[in-house]
Amino acid sequence: MARPSPGLGDFVAGVEILELLRLIDEQTAKPEQLLTCWTKALRHALSSLPTPAEFKGLLADLTTSGLVLEQTSGTTPHQRGEGRFADGWIQWAMLADDTRLELYDAAIKKCLSKGVIALDVGAGTGVLSHLLTRAGASHVYAIEETALADDIAALFRKLNKGKHASQLTVLPLPAADAAPSLASKGIGLVVSELFGNDPFCEGMLPTLRAVQKVLPRNTRSIPQRVRVKCQFAQITPQALKTGGAAGWAQRLMCWNQMQAPHPTKDNLSFDAFRRAYWASEDWSTLSFAHPLRSDDFKRVGGTALVMELDLAPVPPQSETLRTRTSTLRAPPLNDSGFLMMWFEADLCDGVTLTTLPGQPGWCSHWSPIVLPLTSQPREGLPVTLEATMDDDECHLGLVVTSEKRRVAAR
Repeated sequence: MARPSPGLGDFVAGVEILELLRLIDEQTAKPEQLLTCWTKALRHALSSLPTPAEFKGLLADLTTSGLVLEQTSGTTPHQRGEGRFADGWIQWAMLADDTRLELYDAAIKKCLSKGVIALDVGAGTGVLSHLLTRAGASHVYAIEETALADDIAALFRKLNKGKHASQLTVLPLPAADAAPSLASKGIGLVVSELFGNDPFCEGMLPTLRAVQKVLPRNTRSIPQRVRVKCQFAQITPQALKTGGAAGWAQRLMCWNQMQAPHPTKDNLSFDAFRRAYWASEDWSTLSFAHPLRSDDFKRVGGTALVMELDLAPVPPQSETLRTRTSTLRAPPLNDSGFLMMWFEADLCDGVTLTTLPGQPGWCSHWSPIVLPLTSQPREGLPVTLEATMDDDECHLGLVVTSEKRRVAAR
């Protein structure tokens, strides 16, 4: 069974299972209807898959990029790396996000003076190291702790046709272990992209703090600031009609309609287990990153700034852990209403990226985090949002209350 992750606060790998629980609960007395719903959902999923030609082209792109190795035996290409962020598909999604690359390229060009020594923290495939060299860095140190580090130099040489190879040093270590060796290198610019859907979930704050403490005070940084915002929203009528991803979201967002299973007696062998499983979880803290499109939803009411942190430099840990409180007025909402959380990051003055679809600087490989409403706040009344960073600084918790009752959380 999938379950809400206490580490991420998001319902990881569980949207389909949660929907299945709902269908089972509704269709217990009519198993043929459950089969019909299940079959329809499967057909929809199959219809959304790439065609064989599209899939073959994607694999060819991945192989060319160096993220997937050529076939050596059998029929399945071998993927490089180890661990979550060494996954070729994740790295490809980031490389395919043109806005992300364009904004980082623009920030590097604004912040980097020719001849400066630069540092790429969490280099991944090495694309930012490449941009730094192209913009005029005299040398780039690239920190990457996953097995992707083994391929950065080769890809760098390929892109530069063998030139500038001496301008790149790859440090295949965690940032905290690599930092001491950087103290005397004269680094003038630090660049990193360590954001997740929750901007802190990849360990950005402790990672950057470990690096920054050994560098000169005047070292410049990209990004410079991050802001986390919240706003109520609801699925648009058009999206509800067309179904698809928005249809899945709408069923989850009608959270107040999803009650714990309560058969009067154990009619089926799984009834007792289902009740026990539901009762064992705190479903009021459910949240999930959802790939909403700009025409899937409508923002309603005001926007709350729930967390803002400078990253150049990252403040001491004691300052980042304090709870921040903000307020909203509850807007009118329909049954598909939810609370949405996203972030904005100032890479430098005049260059800002966002994870909110439809806004300038929107980077599509990130998704807003959706918090279903356990109950709808009454229109016009104050809603309090209490945001707290966890001890590891890798999760931004949020408790949303109105009239002394919790209406959403993560």
